[in-house]
Amino acid sequence: MPKKEQPVKEVLPVYDPAAPLRLRWTRGIQYDYPLHWHPEIEIQMVARGSGKYLINGHIYAINRNSLVVIRPRDFHKFIPDQVPFERVTVVLNTLWMGRDWRVDRKLPRHTRLSGREVSQIFGLLRRVQHEVDGRRPLWDDMTRMMVTQLMVLLRRVTLRPAPPPLRPSPLMNQLIAYLDDHYDQPLSLAQLARYFGFSRYHLSHCFSEIFGMGIKNYIIQRRVAEARGIIEKNRALSLSSVAGQVGFNDYAAFHRAFLKIVGLPPSHFRDRRK
Repeated sequence: MPKKEQPVKEVLPVYDPAAPLRLRWTRGIQYDYPLHWHPEIEIQMVARGSGKYLINGHIYAINRNSLVVIRPRDFHKFIPDQVPFERVTVVLNTLWMGRDWRVDRKLPRHTRLSGREVSQIFGLLRRVQHEVDGRRPLWDDMTRMMVTQLMVLLRRVTLRPAPPPLRPSPLMNQLIAYLDDHYDQPLSLAQLARYFGFSRYHLSHCFSEIFGMGIKNYIIQRRVAEARGIIEKNRALSLSSVAGQVGFNDYAAFHRAFLKIVGLPPSHFRDRRK
């Protein structure tokens, strides 16, 4: 991915820096969130429900027993269906695990587990959580042993073919590639319709069906994602200059969009300590 297409960094707080992983169990209706990336390995295991993952421009259909691997710096977004959903999120502490556990390079981004594999992994994760919470004598040795077992179970997944990503129409592939290349330039739905030779309604409807958001919303999220990365890399730049670099002509509009999507003002990332 070219430098200018790098998405915003998401900080995933680890509950305990001494632990090898962080677990998050979620149930119920899932909500949308913006495009983002983070430096950790994130593994999603789905027990119930369905939806789609947008990962580096590819769409993966997920449902019960899906395993999704978010590699470090993957540009991703979950697109939920409005149905009850249950999943466990595992964020791996690679520094704790050491160089021998480069699972992010071996696991496919999406595959499906058998019911027995899901039961094994969920049971193992519950035991890990119990050890981390209880801190009984030798808890860290016990946890490391179980994490090793988890890695072996996950590596078995690589021995069978992974389901391919969904294939949007060539038009949608061209459109999202064009948006990623030109998000920092003035763009309108009318202009895109003329460029691609289709009606505004057709482009908008097809894009929303595939990517779970409107074209305008995608452009704004890409701009905000890029802006956060620029701010964190070069804090000497003025915020109005950053806004202009990513395609906002009006600083007030940039500030409103940033605050709505990220939940914090852009000045927070310029002024905070590294």
